[in-house]
Amino acid sequence: MDNTLSSSVESITRIDQKRSVTLKVGADQTTNAAKLLQEFNTRTAEYQKNLAETSPGYEFIIGGVNDENAKSITSLLIAMAFGMIFVVGTIVLQFNSYKQSLFVLAPIPLSLIGVFFGLTLTGSVLSFPSLIGLVALFGMVINNSIVLIDKMNVNRTTGMTIYEAIVDAGKSRFEPIFLTSVTTIMGNIPLALIPGTWQPLAITLVAGLTTSGILSLIVIPILYALFVKEPKK
Repeated sequence: MDNTLSSSVESITRIDQKRSVTLKVGADQTTNAAKLLQEFNTRTAEYQKNLAETSPGYEFIIGGVNDENAKSITSLLIAMAFGMIFVVGTIVLQFNSYKQSLFVLAPIPLSLIGVFFGLTLTGSVLSFPSLIGLVALFGMVINNSIVLIDKMNVNRTTGMTIYEAIVDAGKSRFEPIFLTSVTTIMGNIPLALIPGTWQPLAITLVAGLTTSGILSLIVIPILYALFVKEPKK
């Protein structure tokens, strides 16, 4: 009989009714969870592949921060989809036009150009904070579009032609759109320069507003001039 003492399993943990062994690790301040996970997947890619082929019944699952981020991103994307539906419905009721509601949404892809460029330039990733920044950015971009298009419609009710309405709206609405964008950008620059959890959010707002603020004043008048027709006499 062997009387030596050795360690044993104190408890059996299960996930989805399957026995599991959990390994926990942490990251210091020199890196972040996203970069750590990317390097970990690169180094264990061959092991994960061999495990699936040679050991049926075993699974290699990555959870923790990555799993929580995935769930948060999924719920946020669903909320964004419903939010866009409500926004489009409100715009259609306000302008009584599906065409003009598309004009309002046109600057959103333009803002994404700046967002992805800014994240790439700073080496940031599209994370949960940056998605929160996208939600705030879309609201600001749509607000600027509504202000501009509404002024064009008001000008047309006074008897202006389409081109006169566009020029006057561009002149009168340039200053408020420019100032609101610049003040938001300047307020977020300090946060964008400081490494941390919320840095991607600030970068998203700064880069997105810079791009959309410039391009929306060009694209929206062009779309309005091309697709809005003068009423028949």
